[in-house]
Amino acid sequence: MKILVVGSGSREHAMGYYLKRGAPSSWRLYFLPGNSGTRELGEAVPLDPLDADRVAAWAAEEGVDLAWVGGEEPLLKGLVDGLKARGIAAFGPPQKAALLEGSKIFAKTFMARHGLPTAPFRVAQSYEEALSLLRHFPQGVAVKADGLARGKGVAVAEEAGEALPYLQAFLREGVLGEAGRRVVLEERLKGREVSLHGLLFPEGSFLLPLARDHKRLLDGDEGPNTGGMGAVAPVEEELLPLLRRTIWDPLLEALRDEGLYYTGTLYVGLMITDDGPKILEFNVRLGDPEAQVLLPLVREPWWEIMAYAREGKVPPRLSFRPGVRVGVVVARRGYPQGRPENPMPFPMEKLMAYPGLTLHPARELSHRGDRWEAGGGRLLTVTACGKDVEEARRQVYRALEEAFQDGDDIHYRRDIGRGSL
Repeated sequence: MKILVVGSGSREHAMGYYLKRGAPSSWRLYFLPGNSGTRELGEAVPLDPLDADRVAAWAAEEGVDLAWVGGEEPLLKGLVDGLKARGIAAFGPPQKAALLEGSKIFAKTFMARHGLPTAPFRVAQSYEEALSLLRHFPQGVAVKADGLARGKGVAVAEEAGEALPYLQAFLREGVLGEAGRRVVLEERLKGREVSLHGLLFPEGSFLLPLARDHKRLLDGDEGPNTGGMGAVAPVEEELLPLLRRTIWDPLLEALRDEGLYYTGTLYVGLMITDDGPKILEFNVRLGDPEAQVLLPLVREPWWEIMAYAREGKVPPRLSFRPGVRVGVVVARRGYPQGRPENPMPFPMEKLMAYPGLTLHPARELSHRGDRWEAGGGRLLTVTACGKDVEEARRQVYRALEEAFQDGDDIHYRRDIGRGSL
């Protein structure tokens, strides 16, 4: 069997790493485009993942059996549609369902039509319209760009006046381009966030353990939003029955009603408020870095799960290993505001020497000859498993503190997993 993993980040390395574990020797893995870490797991395919037609044509010519798409952008470009048109199975949604992530307006109106619990909202298409709508949010407002903005499209204001600079930037200055031409204004929610992931199959679904990711750059959830600086799972396991009843089952029914149900991963970002769980957003793929801590918790082999997906069948069971997994993202200093001009040496060998760690390199971490070099952005996710969150944290942070010095051009949060359970 031939499986294509689409993407180049730490998440896609984790997808390949756990697919490879225990897989039959006849199985072949391809990564499009992959990164330096995935070269040890399979063959790199030097194509643009956003060129859906070319990728689908290559996959058909190569005889790929299934594609597992890591990121949202190829999904919104119709990659799954192109693959299926050529008879290739995919673990991911078609373009129309990918709009659940690709358009905040599409997602919010979908939730409203089906009575799914979410914050009250309004849609604005101009700066002047947004100003007139702010009166509906006296307790604070979240401003969300309609399209994909790589973590830069959401701003939360405790009072209406604080939202004005963001509305100006999105709607007048066009700093996000087409993604920010329309915005959602929604009531600011207070509570604690969790990430609910599930696997969808034609005749059934499975919920994964709840995870918590840390989007802010700095300790204490301060600083700008990022793609994610760390994650821990499982968290708040006692919530799962409530979330299945009030969120998951009604959501799947709504997807089927509108012809949006698909085979793949669905990720629901939730705020647990005093009034119950509320949906913040949908992602139609695994989170990054949540994937790096969720995938190893699944007891059944991932190659076997994907074999069922390829046949259009639901696996007979999904069970989970005991323990807690913590993942910490290592980034180049300056992320996410900018990127350095020059690469720097990276002590990958030091980290590889620590037993109990699993390392998931991203695209910006390159292996040249006998040395590793760091570019800009997020470089690596370092994960460990412990009998509890503190044991897992100790393993990760002991290695990071010994591998890096305070003056290094590297940044990571020191509080991932603290207080998460």
